[in-house]
Order: sequence, then structure tokens, then C-alpha cells
Amino acid sequence: MHQPVFRYKDISFSQLINDIKWVIESPSIFEIAPENYPWETFVIPELFEEMMKNTINSPEVVLDYFNSEEQFILGKYFEKLLGFIFDYSKKLEIVAKGLQIFNDSRTIGEIDFLLNDKQNKKIIQLEVAVKYYLGTDSDAAWSKWIGPNGADNLERKIDKFAVQLTMAGFVNSEILTKDTLVSPKILLKGYLFRHLNNSRLPAFCSPTVLNGTWIYHNEAEQIINPKNNYAIIPKNRWLSFYIDKKIKIVSGKKIGKVLDEAVFKIGKGILLAEMDHSGRRIVEKYMVVPNNWPDL
Repeated sequence: MHQPVFRYKDISFSQLINDIKWVIESPSIFEIAPENYPWETFVIPELFEEMMKNTINSPEVVLDYFNSEEQFILGKYFEKLLGFIFDYSKKLEIVAKGLQIFNDSRTIGEIDFLLNDKQNKKIIQLEVAVKYYLGTDSDAAWSKWIGPNGADNLERKIDKFAVQLTMAGFVNSEILTKDTLVSPKILLKGYLFRHLNNSRLPAFCSPTVLNGTWIYHNEAEQIINPKNNYAIIPKNRWLSFYIDKKIKIVSGKKIGKVLDEAVFKIGKGILLAEMDHSGRRIVEKYMVVPNNWPDL
């Protein structure tokens, strides 16, 4: 089962502004590179307020950039938001993005961004991702932090970064010469969810990392309070958890049935938010997974 099809052009200006703010200001999963990894973590050089001077009063500029019939994919949306930020940056210039890499006419991968760091006069190869991982066994090992679909984990993502960051040497000489020094960096953002009864976070992760709680579907009664209000957050709003009037707010007395239907329909992890009494602010965030997760 899948969530409904959503397209980039359907995203409202208010959500885009909130998501841009989240991409710029939210903490990375890693504050510094883990030991023995030959890359640095990337920090976006502008503050949100500086950038908004050029965009907040020009919604047509923002909406036009995202006016696409393409089907929404969270990871690609994250890359698209970054592309918009870099296009308006005074310190960075996009040399290439989504660059297919070939070796002997065979595709071996893709580089997310090549950036010209004008201030420091160097080229950055930047690999990016937004991820949501659930910790199992109260274990700090990366392999124990698994995605809501049960298929990927933090260790595989880090290993993939390591492979991607070797690809600059295969870039066409019209873009990079053999003498160009390339600085490898990653930007990994998202959320980490600890099980209701666990407390550990992954090794080397940032102390300010965004985190919440995950539960199996049959554990929902342990966290639902009949006196509170809840909302299921669709995947197209997973970044800033943007709340608008289209998000259905459900009382704690009725959320159980709504949750049952959502878990059955989607068939993998879903985001459940506990709301304040105004229905506009999230108090607590939960990832709810089917009872057979991660063996989906």
C-alpha cells in the first residue's frame, strides 16, 4: 500500500517557506564526521532571515521554482529545496546537480551537488539526504537504526556516502580538471526515533539531533491520551511537520480507529503527532510501525 500521489506544484507557499526554514536551521544527524571517515559535515552558510528578504515578498518566485508535475518524493524534495537555497546564495554557486557519473560508458552513480565555494575558493562535492531512522535493541550501532520501510539503515547510508564521495575523479574534464581540489562533504538531516522503552542514540550523532518516539501499532494505547488531540502527518509534510487546515485533527478517543486504517492502508511507518489544544502546534512526535516491522 502507498500514500496518495502528491506533486511538487501542489505544495503551498506557506509550507515551502516553513520547509526552507527547516532545511536551513534544523540540526544535522552528524555534527562532525565520525572517526575514520574522510569527509566533513556541511553547514548551510546563510541564515533563514537573510534569504527570506528576497523571497518572502515574492511568492511567485518560490512557487515557480517548484511548479512541477513530477510526483513528490521526499528525498528529491529535500534536494530541490537545497537547490533553491543554493541558487539564491551569495557564497555558493551550483556547478552541477544530480550529475550522472559514468565509467567506460557504464553509469556508476550520481553526484548530488558540485558547489563553487566562492568565499574559500574551492569546489565542494556535497552528498545529501533526509532520513528517518528507528533505533532497535537500544543499540548505538548504525545497523540497528532502521528506516520506516524496514529496508534501509543508517550504516548503509553512511557506506553509500563513502562510495559517492569517490566519484569526483570520474567527472567530465569540462566540469572539473584533474588538478581541481575537491572538498568532500555530506549533509544528513532528519529525525531519529527511540522506542518507547529505549533511550540510546546512534554512535557519533549530534547531541542536538531531532528525535521522537517510535512504537509498534499494538502499543498505541500506551501513548494515546483520550483527553489529547492527534494528527497523522502525511509524508509530504514530514520535513517541518507543517500544519495547515487540511490536516485533520482527531481526538484521543477516536484516533485509534484512524490509526488502524492508516497503518493498514500505508503498510509501513507513519507519523503520528500529538497536538496542543489549539491544533496548530505539535507537542510530541511518534513513528508508528506495523507489528511485523521491520519484516514488511
